[in-house]
Amino acid sequence: MFRISSKEEFNAYFESHGDLSFTRIEGLKLPSGPLPSLAQATMLDCVLPAGLTMPENLEGALFVGCRMRGLRFRRSNLFNACFIRCDLSESEFEACDLSTTEFNDCLMTATRLIDCDLPDPAIAA
Repeated sequence: MFRISSKEEFNAYFESHGDLSFTRIEGLKLPSGPLPSLAQATMLDCVLPAGLTMPENLEGALFVGCRMRGLRFRRSNLFNACFIRCDLSESEFEACDLSTTEFNDCLMTATRLIDCDLPDPAIAA
């Protein structure tokens, strides 16, 4: 897993690989442009700009302590993704399968879930 902790490293890695899968991104404010796959990526204490549409592939991604207000998740693959202590307020999840996605101690004020698959309450208990 490649560790990215500065904007320069982020830009260089993104330019050379065109993908952020299997990376560890720490303490960055990400650009407002489109993001590529974040499959199996780890994001720690990052800020993602409001209005950003998240990439389709977020399988196995881990987000810890991230500010992710007002993001759009559309048909995103969130299989085994995990959000811990993230602020997802005013974000929108549309047509996402959230049945295996974990949200632990997240702020989700005014977050909208539209046509999403959710975990079976009998299994989650």
